[in-house]
Amino acid sequence: RLTTELRDPALRRLGVTMVPLVLGLAPNQINTVLDRVIAERCIPGHGAVSLLSLASHFTFVPVGLVGFALGTAVFPSLSRLHVRGERGEFRALLEKALRLSLFVALPAAAAFVALGQPIVHLLCERLPSLFLVNRFHAGDTVSAARVLLYYALGIPALSALQVVVRACYSIGEARATVRVGFLSVLTNLVFN
Repeated sequence: RLTTELRDPALRRLGVTMVPLVLGLAPNQINTVLDRVIAERCIPGHGAVSLLSLASHFTFVPVGLVGFALGTAVFPSLSRLHVRGERGEFRALLEKALRLSLFVALPAAAAFVALGQPIVHLLCERLPSLFLVNRFHAGDTVSAARVLLYYALGIPALSALQVVVRACYSIGEARATVRVGFLSVLTNLVFN
């Protein structure tokens, strides 16, 4: 039966623990919004926001396929190991997840840094329907590849973050991720 009773201790505990998790994972989205607002306000001409969006779509492929999926997959096991007090196994699983995340994220970042322009050329000029881009030209490819280069440098950190946030949450230290996320937003603002 649906109830409006919000005083349930379990519901309160869920809210208290969920807010830091959401805030720990939110900096990436906040940074994306800040990037777009700054690009819209500070870069003359048209297309800056579109280039940022396109580059972020490229970087979200490895982050989503590996970082997010891996963080989601190991979260129940990390929580279980922490509850049981199996610190060695917890640490080993966390290290393994981070190594696996970086095993995919580092080569993906390197590929985007080294081959960003040919990748953008192929997927946006040759196969424009893949990203629903119209009138994408060589100059757009160069600009998008430049943005992709800088976004690619963050792929390993974003992938690892997905695992670390869930590890912190599983041990009840989700507030630490909020502090790190806030620092991430400030750092992004300074570099912007």
